[in-house]
Amino acid sequence: MRAIDTHPDVLCYAHPFFPDILKTPRFSKLDPNKVDVASRYDRPLEYITDLMSHRRNKLAVGLKIWPIEGDTACMDAIKMLGADETIKKIRLFRENELAAFSSWQLVREKNAQPHLFKPGLKKPKITFRKKLFVTFLERRRAWRDASQNLAKGDVLTLPYEGLTGEGLQRAAAFLNLTLPHSFKTPSEKRNSNDILGRFEKSEHRRLLRTLDQIGHPEWVSEGA
Repeated sequence: MRAIDTHPDVLCYAHPFFPDILKTPRFSKLDPNKVDVASRYDRPLEYITDLMSHRRNKLAVGLKIWPIEGDTACMDAIKMLGADETIKKIRLFRENELAAFSSWQLVREKNAQPHLFKPGLKKPKITFRKKLFVTFLERRRAWRDASQNLAKGDVLTLPYEGLTGEGLQRAAAFLNLTLPHSFKTPSEKRNSNDILGRFEKSEHRRLLRTLDQIGHPEWVSEGA
């Protein structure tokens, strides 16, 4: 949601249950007397309510959130937010699940071996693990279905790839915002559109067979 977050009237918090959330500038500067980030696991509903009330003079305040495996506090917060019909929801999904999987794998690898991701170094290639990919795919599809049932009130569903141009206009209108004439969406893309190229070359043939088996050979690349 970086595109929406750059709007001058919008404040969009990162995932409020990330383990290292206090390392991010926006959360580290919060007054603990107003938003107690340290209490997020003990009092998740109070924590989210306080966070959403911390508007900083913005017209629209929100956050990015999705389930974290094993984190019941996060799921409790999702259910509370989903049930609140006064809160507008934007369901954002990445159609290319191989792209989502590779991005997730790269983040895991970066957290485990940060020295391999220093500026100026080529990103390491990913080892394709079919079982892990299939499990990831099943979990994502389950969440996609569940979020549709959880989200009450006004809901806008957009593809991840469509949050530019017309899609961004729809999101702004949904939030009762207008886009300034000078408004520009972030153009930086963290990873290449060549999704197949993110994986070790020795894994390509097995990966392509897997994509054929699940009926999505087009996932080898992603539109700009």
